[in-house]
Amino acid sequence: MHTELSPDHELPPDHDLAGPAPDPPGTVYPRGRTPRAVREAQMVAAAERLFSERGYHGSSMDEIAAASGISKPMLYDYFGSKEGLLLACVERARGRLFEEIAAAVRQADEPERALRAGVEAFISFADQQRATWVVLFGEGGRFGETAGAIRAEQSGLIAQLLRELPGWTGEPDAEQLDAIAHVFVGAAEAVAFWAVDHPEVPLERVADHLMAVLWPVVRDLPKRAASGSSGRSGVSSSTVSR
Repeated sequence: MHTELSPDHELPPDHDLAGPAPDPPGTVYPRGRTPRAVREAQMVAAAERLFSERGYHGSSMDEIAAASGISKPMLYDYFGSKEGLLLACVERARGRLFEEIAAAVRQADEPERALRAGVEAFISFADQQRATWVVLFGEGGRFGETAGAIRAEQSGLIAQLLRELPGWTGEPDAEQLDAIAHVFVGAAEAVAFWAVDHPEVPLERVADHLMAVLWPVVRDLPKRAASGSSGRSGVSSSTVSR
């Protein structure tokens, strides 16, 4: 189920997606005059390839430096540590993930197709990034703050995309969308880890399983808004034991 990263996505970590594009691949610079952003992108791309092929723990800084065509001291000068390099990979990947999910959802013309497009974009991306994914979200403490920030951003994006889905006839409940978005993030992350343990399962089937959980929730959202129900109606304070 492993998929190589496409070189078409290789952007410098600090590249402004709304600004001018980076120099095209193959651009030749005078010796010693390669721009810092380009050099960083080369190092991050090499790290991504090695992490993908050998895993984070199976890739050394010596190997990454050699693959980048630079010295190990320069690699440390740019990123400080192997963990810093991993986080640079994650940051670049994060921007691509959000862009790909948003674009897939917004191109669909009805809610089920929109959700399916977003699910497939997420599952495909998690598969491509499985080496960094497992380390970032599965090893707790060291990367906990970064993982938490990414989850929060994902939840915000999903809540916004749910609000943009076609079919709403009433005003969506912001609190409900926020809660559902957090459920989506947790479910998607769990399924992504499940897929890592079951590489024999095609990505399409993985998406099917996630859709079976998420679509019934999305399907009923516009109806609740139309009827004026926020999902909290009918549940009194005495119903829930605190």
